[in-house]
Amino acid sequence: MKPLPMLKSNSSSLLPAHPNKRLQTGLTLIELIIAIVIISIAAVAISATLGRQVLFNVDPMLQSQAQLLARSYLQEVSSKAFFDPSNDPRLQSGLTQAEVSAALLDQSQSASSNNRSTWDNLYEYHDYSDNIRDINGNLITELAAYQVAIDIDVSAGLTLDTLSNSSTCPATIARIDISVTDPSNQVTRLSGYRTAYWDESTYWAGGC
Repeated sequence: MKPLPMLKSNSSSLLPAHPNKRLQTGLTLIELIIAIVIISIAAVAISATLGRQVLFNVDPMLQSQAQLLARSYLQEVSSKAFFDPSNDPRLQSGLTQAEVSAALLDQSQSASSNNRSTWDNLYEYHDYSDNIRDINGNLITELAAYQVAIDIDVSAGLTLDTLSNSSTCPATIARIDISVTDPSNQVTRLSGYRTAYWDESTYWAGGC
């Protein structure tokens, strides 16, 4: 029986093709810089998106507060008498047109005091502009960033449905405009009408 032939090992086949070249692991400096730039851009984009969401979430809260304030002021002004009580033609007879007009445009109380509880007719609020205060004139510090402005329009030609202010008679319609500015400088406007519940055409025998 013949002995099996012995295999010769070729030691050169077990060596790496490039014995002097090490295997490379990790990132190169250029790859690392590119990765940092990409991550930075993504972080900025996410921050900008979150920032816009925060603003959009806050704005409705500010607007809601401004609307509540505007409604509160409108209700307050509307509750006041149309004429100054000292010369109210609905309660007193024999007043002249000049006296009735003066009673309509009276601002004697608002000119001397911030205490709105003493203001006795709606025109006292005309051209009013201030921080938010309670009806006694005390500043409400929690609402210090809000501002209110009020305009009362009793001009001739002002119309409400079939009613209209005459150019020769004292006005019987008033438009109340409330503007509230919130901390983001957005303005919320609310308007309402108030009538005198008085027929001036029958008050004077000769009319206006």
